[in-house]
Amino acid sequence: MTKAPEIKTGSEFTPITSQEQLNTVIADRIKRAEAKAIEPFKDYDDLKEKAAKYVEGQNAAKSVEDKAAEQIAKLQKQIDGLNDNLTQSQSEAVKARIQAKYKISDDDAALFLTATDTDVLDKQAKALSERIADRKKGAPYVPEQQGHTVPPADESAQFAAQLFGKSD
Repeated sequence: MTKAPEIKTGSEFTPITSQEQLNTVIADRIKRAEAKAIEPFKDYDDLKEKAAKYVEGQNAAKSVEDKAAEQIAKLQKQIDGLNDNLTQSQSEAVKARIQAKYKISDDDAALFLTATDTDVLDKQAKALSERIADRKKGAPYVPEQQGHTVPPADESAQFAAQLFGKSD
């Protein structure tokens, strides 16, 4: 029978007999594990630099037309905002003009003048001013109150006074 050839390894196993030997073996193993873990990432800085160059190249490759289109979109957005402000200012000015025309208080205008269309707003203001005027006509007469004069008699009151023989 032939003997199997012996495979010699670089070092033969020697049992660990002290704490220092154990620490050395563990430290070597940790170094090997760290080196193995770092291996896939050792070209990270190179890749990061290449990515930055790529992004820079993409930005440089943007055409003048793309940059102009972005600028146009930005300006259009500003124009739309200004148009909205102008429309709101114009509607507030119309509301103030109609409010002054019909002598409506700020509180009443805030509550009752709600339309956005000028014609409808004018109709609202006219109706409100007529209601206010009607209320003022029917205000009670208090003789002791200063500044009040005797209200003129209406036709029906004059007819009743004549009917019953009372005169002014």
